[in-house]
Formats: sequence, structure tokens, C-alpha cells
Amino acid sequence: MKIPGVIRWDVPGVDMWLLPAKAVWWPAESMLVVSDLHLAKAEHFRSQGLAVPPTVDFQTLSVLTSALKACRPKTLVLLGDLFHSSPNRAWEDFESWLQDEKAAGLDTGILVRGN
Repeated sequence: MKIPGVIRWDVPGVDMWLLPAKAVWWPAESMLVVSDLHLAKAEHFRSQGLAVPPTVDFQTLSVLTSALKACRPKTLVLLGDLFHSSPNRAWEDFESWLQDEKAAGLDTGILVRGN
């Protein structure tokens, strides 16, 4: 598999790839690891009167979707800080996105609680 911009990271005995999408691909485990997506950040800041483009979450998920398509992992690990705020529309968008990814072959999603 060829992914532009990848840095191969050889932890003794373990081959991992650092992806430009700010993710780590662990081929032997078919696992993609990402952290600190901070979804719903734009919604939160806009509710406070700050001018943040409404497309921030879409762009974040688009980059993650590209990484998932390139690697086709069985497991997606989300390390902390998945959402930036209390429930809002972005949570529903994420649930819909996750269902699409499961339909495309993602078996397991693991969320490690953030700070």
C-alpha cells in the first residue's frame, strides 16, 4: 500500500506508519489510531459568538475518512477528546459518519476517554 507522506516508524519489532492525517497505522493489527478530534468545536465557538467556519468538523471527518479508505482498518482507536462540547448537532453527524464507516468494513471502534 502506498500513501503519500507516510513516515515508517519501526518500534522494535513493530512496524507502524505515521500518516499525514495525524494518525498512526498499525498494519499487523489492522488498527488506525487518532487522537484529539475535538468534534463540535466549531458549534461551541459559534454559540459563543466567535466566527468559526461551519465546515471544520466536516473537514476533520473528511481527512479521517481518507485515512480509513487508504488503510481499511478493522479497528479504529480514538484517543481522547473526541468532542469539544456538550451534545449538539455535530454528535448526530458523527454517529451517521460512524455508521457509514461500519458499513464500509470497520469492525470495531474504541474510544479512550480524554481529559
